[in-house]
Amino acid sequence: MKIGIIGGSSQVACSVSYYLKKYADVEVVCFIRSSYSKIFFDLLDITVNFIDLNNKEDIKEKLANCNAIIDFTYPTGELFSISKSIEEIIEKIISSLPENQVYIYMSSIMAYGMPSTEKYIKNYFIPRSSYSYIKRKAEKKCLQMGNKYKIKAYNFRLGQTHGFLQSVNTSFREKLLQNDIAFIDGHDHELTNTVFISSVAEAIIKFCKGQEKPGTYTLISHPQWTLKQLYTYYLEFYNIPTVLKFIPQKTTKKRGSFNVLNILKRYRSLLETYVLMKMPSLSLKIKGKYRINEIKLLTDANTQNFEYIDFNLLGTPNGQLIDEINSTYKIVFKLEKEMENHYTRMIELKRV
Repeated sequence: MKIGIIGGSSQVACSVSYYLKKYADVEVVCFIRSSYSKIFFDLLDITVNFIDLNNKEDIKEKLANCNAIIDFTYPTGELFSISKSIEEIIEKIISSLPENQVYIYMSSIMAYGMPSTEKYIKNYFIPRSSYSYIKRKAEKKCLQMGNKYKIKAYNFRLGQTHGFLQSVNTSFREKLLQNDIAFIDGHDHELTNTVFISSVAEAIIKFCKGQEKPGTYTLISHPQWTLKQLYTYYLEFYNIPTVLKFIPQKTTKKRGSFNVLNILKRYRSLLETYVLMKMPSLSLKIKGKYRINEIKLLTDANTQNFEYIDFNLLGTPNGQLIDEINSTYKIVFKLEKEMENHYTRMIELKRV
């Protein structure tokens, strides 16, 4: 089976390609647009190729021999132009594939539409952030194009993705090392929306076989990890002596002076998504005033007795889950150790 990864330079895509190499019957090729990330793939003997996503003929030629395409692309640019760019890329890719090809578009659980302040995962009918607005349009486009061109199209909403090569891994480790006592917002038994790279790779293999019904799927660890399991994992993996304290944050309403910006702050994501994306000049002016107001609020705010080290999205999604993957604590721990040791050996060999 030959799997082509588009947008291979992204952090998650790099790690996924590395984990897919451990499958004996899988050949991986990562398609990139610039050479800056090529050193990583050369280090691990992962095949790379350059692709021009603005050239349909190049897309068609480069992807012709792949059995499945995994799309990690997310174009840069002004907020109001990103959605159109994504939809154009999706259409060019899918329309270039042979019939019955597998195409997986990568998104994240933030596509459920929660505002940035929401602690529990929940599906919002009206997206509360620009990201979720953009990703939902992209997911819809993916399924439409799949149906039009007879492609087996899927959307993957990834949970917070962990793994020894991920920046979130570094963040968790460093914060735990810097604190003798780590305060975690939530009860120790509450469920997290996290997933490890090994599970992402396993799910990709499962769907590349094309036996699943096209649609949108949420990918988190199965079974879900609790807050205690997640943080205990890092303590054990890196032998960190930090003490964990699970204390749910109490939400209290504070009185303050009347301020239009304070009132609109609650609806910031909605305004940014449905108004300011269409009015770039007004967006810059409002953001300037908003930042000035934020600085004042931070200056006037009362400090807490302690600070939480992380933000974790809790609860169980109500979307369609990918549940036939094994993400138990012991299996993930073992795989991560094996892959990290192998990666370290590869680096040492290249230095000799």
